[in-house]
Amino acid sequence: MKKILLLVVVAALLCSNSVVFAQEAETSETSGRQFYVEFGGPGLLFSANFQSRLNPKVRFGWGYRAGVGYFYGDNYDLSERTIYNIPLGVNYIFGKANSLHTFEAGGGVTILTQGRHPDDTGILYGAFPFMYRKLPVNGGFTWAAGLVPILEPSGNITLSGAFNFGFSF
Repeated sequence: MKKILLLVVVAALLCSNSVVFAQEAETSETSGRQFYVEFGGPGLLFSANFQSRLNPKVRFGWGYRAGVGYFYGDNYDLSERTIYNIPLGVNYIFGKANSLHTFEAGGGVTILTQGRHPDDTGILYGAFPFMYRKLPVNGGFTWAAGLVPILEPSGNITLSGAFNFGFSF
């Protein structure tokens, strides 16, 4: 009985590995890399971002994003200055092999060069995007829209909308 159970387990593992390899082979022509501009979300107002899967030959699974952005901020003394931001994060994209429709969930930090006070530098915000993404199978124009809870340094949570568009390659 133990030998039969062991044989069934080994056969199941071999079959499951061949299914996984078959799925990767179907999507190996595509790339999980994207470049896009984003309004709202982890970049707070505006950012340009690069995103890739940890395995860049597939469209789905674990990945990372890195970007840079800026906006004008006003100080309490009403002086304006440029504030740069760097959104960094990890995410997971869910979807079906030949579908354009995907869902992205992730988390990360946004580093601001300065805050509203002159002595505020290197401020960190937490960002947790939940996005619908239209992701072409063979690369091309992509866009996403969704909600991003932002964790402020004070501990408050603000809900931000986000929209981005760019290219998958």
